[in-house]
Amino acid sequence: MAMHSNWNPWHGCKKVSEGCENCYVYYLDAMSGKNAADVYKTKTGFKYPVSKYRGGGYKIRSGEMISVCMTSDFFLDTRIRNFRCHSVRFNCVHAFGAA
Repeated sequence: MAMHSNWNPWHGCKKVSEGCENCYVYYLDAMSGKNAADVYKTKTGFKYPVSKYRGGGYKIRSGEMISVCMTSDFFLDTRIRNFRCHSVRFNCVHAFGAA
């Protein structure tokens, strides 16, 4: 199954271990004059999975795969506390790991 797109509810991260030393997000942000340590909510935030086209269909169809948090750490404590997902889709399947 092909990837539909990326969903980044927030951008940025704090380096917490030696594994973060060569982080590509820090590298790419530095190339464009940004600081990846600045964590901020993105334009789409949490609403992307429940976003619909004008015709009423979801932008992410049921069963499609998406990459999540490619520019941050999904489990970053400050993000989980500060951003809440208020919309629910019951036709989504969440799978972590490789099939």
